[in-house]
Amino acid sequence: RVIITSVMLAAKFFDDQYFNNAYYAKVGGVPCVELNQLEVDFLFRVNFSLRVTTDDFFRYQGELSSHATAQSEGLPPLPLVKAPQEMGTACPPTAPTCSGGERIDDTQQYRPGGAVSGGGS
Repeated sequence: RVIITSVMLAAKFFDDQYFNNAYYAKVGGVPCVELNQLEVDFLFRVNFSLRVTTDDFFRYQGELSSHATAQSEGLPPLPLVKAPQEMGTACPPTAPTCSGGERIDDTQQYRPGGAVSGGGS
């Protein structure tokens, strides 16, 4: 779920034309409503900051490479670098909404063609 959400947000951040959330949900095997919630949660957790400095990129790349090397050699896993303090902000509790602002029923399921099925009542 983290990977598909990250890939979707990266595509939206870097590309002028990208697939809609329903496409990524289908590819990732995640219900569309859930992916929408994951997108909002991810953005709040990173404080809507999707840019990564070159220094940060190479620091995390080095940590991940060390971790992968240790795993392949049968060594115990190395602790990864902790994210900066401002990146740890919790997502405020909000009800997921559609583009029109109405509350989404959490029991709804996405179906191909954009149809939504299920629901509380």
